[in-house]
Amino acid sequence: MISDHLLAGNEYIIEILERCIKNDRKAQEHLYKKFHGSMWSICMRYIGNTEEALEVLNDGYLKIFQNLDKYNESLSSPYTWMSRIMINTAIDFIRKKKTLKFSPVHELQAENEHTIDDLPDTYTVQELVHFINQLPQTTKLVFNLYVLEGYTHEEIACFLGITNSTSRWHVTEARKRLREIIKENGY
Repeated sequence: MISDHLLAGNEYIIEILERCIKNDRKAQEHLYKKFHGSMWSICMRYIGNTEEALEVLNDGYLKIFQNLDKYNESLSSPYTWMSRIMINTAIDFIRKKKTLKFSPVHELQAENEHTIDDLPDTYTVQELVHFINQLPQTTKLVFNLYVLEGYTHEEIACFLGITNSTSRWHVTEARKRLREIIKENGY
């Protein structure tokens, strides 16, 4: 049995990862359960549909277990590494479904770029996720990557094969639509 009190924080998780590499089923189950909630939240934030999010979650965990030997604790925490795999799995799923539609936006200046903090803070996490899931798929994807995951516009542009200004436009559009959605819902 795994004893939580013997190891603190990441050291404990590193031990679990090492056991998972050796195909220890109990360790794999423990890792799955420990991060299930946060990985599920990532899938729902990007996919929005419960059935499809479950497919992405399972695919993501499969990739995590298949690539545990590639994890490098000096580069990131286990959570960060796993969440990046889950985000990439969600993006791959969206691409495979061909639901991403980019309109080129040239020379757009997002003069008043704010964080998500410019929205009122009286909402629960579930309400915010509900609002974000109402955005068009591409706008939601870029918004999540920029505001929630902390990628730069340059990184998003490179990652998705778009221009920086297109990335900025989607973030600006997401904020505009979120304000409209919130207003429509009487908040």
